[in-house]
Amino acid sequence: AITSSIPSLIIHLTNLKILHMGSNQISGPIPSEVGVLTNLQELALADNALTGTIPSAFVKLSNISLLGLVGNLNLHGSLNDWCDSVRQTPKS
Repeated sequence: AITSSIPSLIIHLTNLKILHMGSNQISGPIPSEVGVLTNLQELALADNALTGTIPSAFVKLSNISLLGLVGNLNLHGSLNDWCDSVRQTPKS
């Protein structure tokens, strides 16, 4: 199990398409740097110990087809802006 936080060095993985880190013991906030992962199609962070607010940078993740955040009891915020941006982004 992964028992640390999500490193902000994630910004160097710009070609990453799938990131599944669910059911670990990842704690702390989701770094806003996740917004640079514009090729990301799947982000699974469910059932961890994430805290704080869902980053507004999620609005940049327009290629996401799977987003898993359930089970992070201290994670809060709205995904309304992200949902609107995904709906408006034409898929090729």
